[in-house]
Amino acid sequence: MISKITTLYLSLPSNFVISIILKGGVSFREREELLLRAYVPGIKITGIVRKNIINNPDLTINYCPSKGQKFSYDDNYIIIHDDWSKEIPVYFFHLIYSISHHVLLKKGYYTIHSACVGKENQWSLLLGHTGVGKTTVMLDLLYNYRFKMFSSNKTIVRFKKNFYLEAIAGTATITCKDSDRGKLKSVVGQTANFVSRFACNLPNKYFASKNKVKIGRVYFVKLNPSVEECVSLNNFESMVSLYPFFLDYINSGTILFSGKDFYDGAPITTEIKKKILSSLKISLISLDVYSLNGSLDFISKTIEKNYGKI
Repeated sequence: MISKITTLYLSLPSNFVISIILKGGVSFREREELLLRAYVPGIKITGIVRKNIINNPDLTINYCPSKGQKFSYDDNYIIIHDDWSKEIPVYFFHLIYSISHHVLLKKGYYTIHSACVGKENQWSLLLGHTGVGKTTVMLDLLYNYRFKMFSSNKTIVRFKKNFYLEAIAGTATITCKDSDRGKLKSVVGQTANFVSRFACNLPNKYFASKNKVKIGRVYFVKLNPSVEECVSLNNFESMVSLYPFFLDYINSGTILFSGKDFYDGAPITTEIKKKILSSLKISLISLDVYSLNGSLDFISKTIEKNYGKI
């Protein structure tokens, strides 16, 4: 008996094409699409693409059904042996993000763990690792202050020739803790559960209409009702705080098979690191960076108050 094979094609903003071969009847449905878009900013899912791209993808990931677990890869081919008969595991989506992060780094695009919100021509990044309250702040700005969302959790940025920071793509799918479901006024379509979180889509009215935006402010946000502080960071403090987010060490690797294996991609070169630092230094001429800690009301009102001052 010949098992069903599904081939899926993904493309990144740099025209990098990934071919996914799913054997054993594994399906890629709405749940999987939601999680992929939640993890990987700027990803496009294409069923049928030009023949020359189909025959020559930049990377192929081949899933082989197996009761044993094994992971192997070289520059342009990955083989995964595992049992996905129940569902495609979360590590797969994280793996695609890790791959995209390393690919984009080499091309001068940077995936930042952040939401991007704004109005008209004034846009800000809300930075912070998982759990600091980025999504909660973003939703409050959307619902109560008429901000628009350019990206929900990860944003792809680049330095323009005059060294201002520009966001070119991001994740559109929202991810929240299970306990925060009540904060969402409305969702569109299916939701997808993963770990102790869920992914969903907001109505179109909350999305930015632009396909790229200039970043004027960066906020390191943290919900903490016991303090109220908004501190403007000087250039050195800004570089020290921002630099790790451009490399995204926390999310750039993927733990596989509950810790039995690991994918970390190619080492980040010294040349790439120096390029980030030199570009950051110049971009800070037109970029204001803040550490913003406090209650939800304090954080949202501070961001709204600063709007229009850029």
